[in-house]
Amino acid sequence: MEVPVAPPTDIIWLVACHGPGGGAGSERTWCSYAHFSRPGAVVRMNASLYNNARPAAGEGTPNARLSTLDDAVTRARQIPHVPQNVKLVLFMHGVADITTSYGIIHSTGATPMVDLQDMGTNAQWDNRVLPIGWRTRTQNVHYQAFVRAISGWAAVTQVHLYGCQLGNTLFKRGMAELAQDMNKEVWGYTGYTVTSRQQVKISTVHDTAGDPAIGARAQGAGFARVTLQAGGGPLPGWQVRGRMQGGSPRIDVCTVNDLGQQVVEVHTIQTIQSALGGPERTVGI
Repeated sequence: MEVPVAPPTDIIWLVACHGPGGGAGSERTWCSYAHFSRPGAVVRMNASLYNNARPAAGEGTPNARLSTLDDAVTRARQIPHVPQNVKLVLFMHGVADITTSYGIIHSTGATPMVDLQDMGTNAQWDNRVLPIGWRTRTQNVHYQAFVRAISGWAAVTQVHLYGCQLGNTLFKRGMAELAQDMNKEVWGYTGYTVTSRQQVKISTVHDTAGDPAIGARAQGAGFARVTLQAGGGPLPGWQVRGRMQGGSPRIDVCTVNDLGQQVVEVHTIQTIQSALGGPERTVGI
């Protein structure tokens, strides 16, 4: 576990990367950005050998897979001087296809081979992915341990998922379910997470030169428009947000309507699944 030089304020970074030196590829960049944040606290997971029960010598621990996410959250809770109202930021890759949607906890250079039938029927199913929109998630012991670890962490009020397209059409119901399971706000993004050591942004293109996307944040009884770019800290808003309201989940979706106006559509799980009905309400930003 990485021990911060200075006490963190309101951000805990959970980053999965390859190797003890900060990883390779995008994972190295994520780890570097999280450490660059001031002040910040980083818990790094070992993403090198997800099929092995034990990490290689010198690698960060725990291994990055579904069954160890609760352990990683527990390690984050042990960081000293953590105040109230913490944002827990999880760096992940995003994958979406026509059958299911899921965030990859880490990457080994190839799309994971997920046995959908086994995932749906095996309560001990374990892989290097965190499924979003997983219909049988309540039957999986590892997923339940992970969401219990977060829901029981009273200091955490928001969980941010940084990854590509972790909030697109296939993910929206899943974002609401995550918020319900964790009893926290969950922030996600329909665009691409682009990271350097100095900043993180969401872009409509998978390119460091792409312009930052527009998102939203809560403001009073409505929402405000924000540019999704930050330096040394968390993003100032979201493109898709799951949250609880009156004991039921809501999904807030920042989008452009038919008139070309930037709006936030507020959905229930029922309206997001309806082919004919619209959102519960629409708010201009």
